[in-house]
Amino acid sequence: MASQLTLRVRYKETDRMGRVYHSNYFVWFDMARTEFLREAGVSYKEMEDAGTYFVVADTSCKYKAPLSFDDWVLIDTRVKEIKKASVLFEHTVYNKGTKVVIAEASTTLAAVDTAGKIVPIPSGITDKLLKNTK
Repeated sequence: MASQLTLRVRYKETDRMGRVYHSNYFVWFDMARTEFLREAGVSYKEMEDAGTYFVVADTSCKYKAPLSFDDWVLIDTRVKEIKKASVLFEHTVYNKGTKVVIAEASTTLAAVDTAGKIVPIPSGITDKLLKNTK
């Protein structure tokens, strides 16, 4: 399953040269992962209320082309790998107007308890993620 998030570049997300500042991509990846999980039937709130949290364990991004104010952006998010206590997401960012790949990224989320100790992902969540990775 792929989840797609569409957004428009806001002026505040650009730098003095009029290009999207690099750190904004990571905010967008967080938004895209949240939407992926929501579409897969996983509620962050319910998971956290049960005492399990997803934290970013690793993230990287390769920038290929710039985005500017008012560009439409499409972020394609997929689960690449699920392990006992982590999920690896891949993100591809496109300029929706030109279909050009803007960036390719990955983010690994680790499951932790309220003390920050790594724990297995609850089976119900793993089941939903597995169902939506095919």
